Amino acid sequence: MRKADEIATPTSCLNKAADDEPIFVLRAHDPIAGPTVRAWIALAEKHGLHKDKIIEAHNIADDMEDWHIENVPPL
Repeated sequence: MRKADEIATPTSCLNKAADDEPIFVLRAHDPIAGPTVRAWIALAEKHGLHKDKIIEAHNIADDMEDWHIENVPPL
């Protein structure tokens, strides 16, 4: 989900988190964000998490990797 959508959507992950709940944010600017999400997907599949959540994670990983390629110059 894009930052603006995450903030604007009352049911987003960020907005559903309790005020004192620890969270971890990955940004597409980070070159290992997409692969990290893909590692999470592998664990989620092993633990039988809801298929829709896994599909959403695949889409986010793809979007992160595409954004990174388009917006961050190579080292």
